[in-house]
Amino acid sequence: MIKILLVLFFYLSLSIPSQAENIKDFQIGKMNVKDSLLDYFDKKAIIKDLNSNYTHFYKNKAYAIITAGSSDNYDLRINTHPYDDIAITIKPADKKFIIYALSGRIFCPDDINYCTSKKKEIENELKIFFGKNVEFKVDDGTHSYDKTGKSKTYNTYFIFESGDYVSVSTYDWHKDAKNKNGRSFPDNTKVSIMTNEFEQFLSNVQFN
Repeated sequence: MIKILLVLFFYLSLSIPSQAENIKDFQIGKMNVKDSLLDYFDKKAIIKDLNSNYTHFYKNKAYAIITAGSSDNYDLRINTHPYDDIAITIKPADKKFIIYALSGRIFCPDDINYCTSKKKEIENELKIFFGKNVEFKVDDGTHSYDKTGKSKTYNTYFIFESGDYVSVSTYDWHKDAKNKNGRSFPDNTKVSIMTNEFEQFLSNVQFN
């Protein structure tokens, strides 16, 4: 099975001999979910990033999001093009640092139309690549983080029978929405690869 790199969706239409059968056929930043992060980064750099102020921990610190980028500002440096950064979900206590989710973000703070056009472009490519091997689902609405209901999220899901999925989302944040540090959120389009295990944690623990 030829691995389909999501980063290629921005440049050309590919003709492949067969359609995707599972989530392992896809990569973001040359990384696969269910692989060890140690396959891509030095252990010391991973631990350093986990201990930084930018790491996001989920409930009970069961999972954490760390971020890789192209510049020297990142402990985990990797070529993220065409994304601006890549978020990586791992279990902090897992010595193997297995990857449970990956997300590549494209920021568009001054032009939400650019983000929506990229979402449509990627979505159309994914429909061709996945074919009938996935369930196609659209879920648009207000963003749950913004209690004013003014921030919008537009989501398209490609769900495998295993429960693993790929999603393409555009986040249109209202200017008054702030994070815990008082900073505004940048509008962005995000391509994500999500394992069923992490999705079950989000549904049954994090947001329950």
